[in-house]
Amino acid sequence: MGSVIDIPGLSMGTDVLSYGNSSVNAAMTSTGFFVNGTSLSSGMTMIFGIDLNNLKGPGIYACSDSSCTNGPVATGQYYVEVIVYGLAPSAYLMQRVTDLSFGVTYIRVCLNSIWSTWRQFVMADIPFSHRNIIGRNGGMEVWQRGTSISVLASTTVYTLDGWYCWTNANQACTVSRVTGLTSNSRFAAKFQRNSGQTGVVQIAALACPLDADELIKILGNSLCLSFTMKAGANISSAGGSVGVYLATGTGGSPAKRGNSGYTGESGIISALVVPSTTAQRFTLLSAQVTGNINQAELQFYYIPVGTAGADDGFTVDDVQLEIIPTGQNITSATTFERTDYLYDLQRCQRHLFVGAIQVPIPPVQNLRTLQMRAVPTITGGGAGFVSTGTTADSLIGSQTTAAAPTLTLSSEI
Repeated sequence: MGSVIDIPGLSMGTDVLSYGNSSVNAAMTSTGFFVNGTSLSSGMTMIFGIDLNNLKGPGIYACSDSSCTNGPVATGQYYVEVIVYGLAPSAYLMQRVTDLSFGVTYIRVCLNSIWSTWRQFVMADIPFSHRNIIGRNGGMEVWQRGTSISVLASTTVYTLDGWYCWTNANQACTVSRVTGLTSNSRFAAKFQRNSGQTGVVQIAALACPLDADELIKILGNSLCLSFTMKAGANISSAGGSVGVYLATGTGGSPAKRGNSGYTGESGIISALVVPSTTAQRFTLLSAQVTGNINQAELQFYYIPVGTAGADDGFTVDDVQLEIIPTGQNITSATTFERTDYLYDLQRCQRHLFVGAIQVPIPPVQNLRTLQMRAVPTITGGGAGFVSTGTTADSLIGSQTTAAAPTLTLSSEI
């Protein structure tokens, strides 16, 4: 047919495409497109060195090298579909890109000549991808210890399930369950330095150490962290900032980092964010997780200034830590994966169980089957309560008078 292929962003000559310092012969025939002498499947055009922001002609394209810019992935090898809106085809259109190596699809739209960010396409009929590495309580929904936990000065205390707080002198704090910051969230976690407190060194306000089953997922990968945060009315830190730190370590087993740091520590995310008094979403990207790590912890830390007022702190919700697949050039997080509360509770109960359990008189008996991560430490119980032989799988005990007291079984890191 001998027709010239019109690819927007390239200057056209007779049967020649010119871009940069190079030109290629191109023609369309009944069997498909020919570019650089390569015959492609019918209806597809091979492109090289193209800025995808300028690729606005409707059609199906194959990008063969990393010289194509403004794509969603670093490899630059992908299939590109361009769909235009008929009334204004150069100002309103959609690009859909599928990565050649991983088969992952990304979508963006051009609205009135302004491109949106790339978004990964997720099939709607897959309810949960389990992509949130700290999903067991990243939504801040599970509070087995109660809805308001006091943290004394110079202590380390678990608050909501999976998250702890450590303080220094004159830094008594409270971590409370409050209304969720997004329309689909029930609860969020509010950290607050108690009014009148004067300690001004760093506090690990909310810190979540990862367990072995969570650590294995991040090995060799880069990570994307996203969360929703709101500042307290009297936030006192310099510039109203909150620190975000994701640390890995090479110590022997999963552990709390606290304020002492890990052996062989690497801070793969280290940033300050400045929340406003209106909830907003933040996204941070990590360096690649390298080496044989055995420990990791996400910390939201706080460095207060002066004497605490009535609302000195911040609220956080919908924390998501997800893997960026190798070779993917992702700069934005996926939508927070909101799982069912019962599923979250079951995962949290591997670390902590709080509940009323019927305990008989001696001799000791098997009271309950457990699914805990390690042999738990037990507190509570009635007069004469004893537990001999409890394992991570079975609770064994008795007490002087048969009753159903509240027991707390903790195997948290």
